[in-house]
Amino acid sequence: MIIGVTSLIGGGKDSVGDYLKNKDFTKLSLSDEIREEARKRSIELTRENLIALANEMRATEGLGVLAKRVVKKIEQGKNYVVESIRNPEEVNELRKNKDFTMLSIWASQKIRFERVSKRMREKDPQTFEEFLRIDHIEAYNPLPHAQKILLCMQMSDHIIVNEGSLEELNNNIDKLLHKLSE
Repeated sequence: MIIGVTSLIGGGKDSVGDYLKNKDFTKLSLSDEIREEARKRSIELTRENLIALANEMRATEGLGVLAKRVVKKIEQGKNYVVESIRNPEEVNELRKNKDFTMLSIWASQKIRFERVSKRMREKDPQTFEEFLRIDHIEAYNPLPHAQKILLCMQMSDHIIVNEGSLEELNNNIDKLLHKLSE
């Protein structure tokens, strides 16, 4: 089974990935592919630098480049969670695997901003205005090689609303896993 996960900034995709990892899924991240490339190029790991690098990679190597890199790591017969899907062609590339299911995690901007403010990662936005700017850039950008998270969410097979506790999120993941294994 391969579960792809997308969400807007602070939505909870990393929490889903961590939970599934504890359930014997191998966790792969398209963002980790970008970070690895940034390190090779000595690019500072800021959110905006990573977005720009991913956009450049999609423009020069194809829209599904990050998913193609991750697919090379997938072994048949194992369970995987693939996080940080941000472009529809990444979804399309992953859908070539017969055991693939696309999952979106949704939460309101207010809740997501509160989470981002607490986690302090890669120079996350610290003001609500800055958060809204990043949220808009990531949600849908008209450039074909850019992030289009809302379009990815529309391509999902399942949506989990994540506005409660971590325990509630985990319970919803368990329900999804049960449904997928039927």
